[in-house]
Amino acid sequence: MSPFASISKPRRIRASRLAAGLCALFWLAGAAPLSANDASEAKLMTAIIYKLPKFVSWPPIDSQQGGNTFGLCHLGGDTLGNALSELGKYTLKGRAIEVRHIPWQDANPADCQMVFIGRPEQSRLKPLLESMRAWPSLLVSDIPGFARAGGGIELQRKRGRFAFSIHRASIEQRGLKLAAPLLDMATIVDP
Repeated sequence: MSPFASISKPRRIRASRLAAGLCALFWLAGAAPLSANDASEAKLMTAIIYKLPKFVSWPPIDSQQGGNTFGLCHLGGDTLGNALSELGKYTLKGRAIEVRHIPWQDANPADCQMVFIGRPEQSRLKPLLESMRAWPSLLVSDIPGFARAGGGIELQRKRGRFAFSIHRASIEQRGLKLAAPLLDMATIVDP
């Protein structure tokens, strides 16, 4: 019996399509070497950030947590900020995306289903992760070593291509569940 026999055919097809889409996105992202300041890199990274939640299940949304919007909080004023703002035009999981650019001390877990932590926050990473430890939020960053430090998903550029590492235990501690296709494409860095 197949390990996927318990999953309905429509769900298997949807998961396959999502995985194929993410694979294509990573392939396109790596099609040409990109510099850290390149606007096209910011757009590609933003597209990856937009796709990631499609592979994540959150705990049930409390009615106090703004059930009509998907909060994407951005900490750290880096070049990705403008590209992330563009996501405010879209929906995710049937909810309008609300992008918030905020200082880390003003972040609120009720407002942030997903948090992108920019490189300017690298010097405060340890206390920042500690303060967000119990949040039911998906934490994503391009800070080197982010996943190993206990963050959620670390976006990396390797040999001109995008890749990512996942600290699975940290994500599961937050009550989030990752889909198998996402885990299959990542490097798992759990201790």
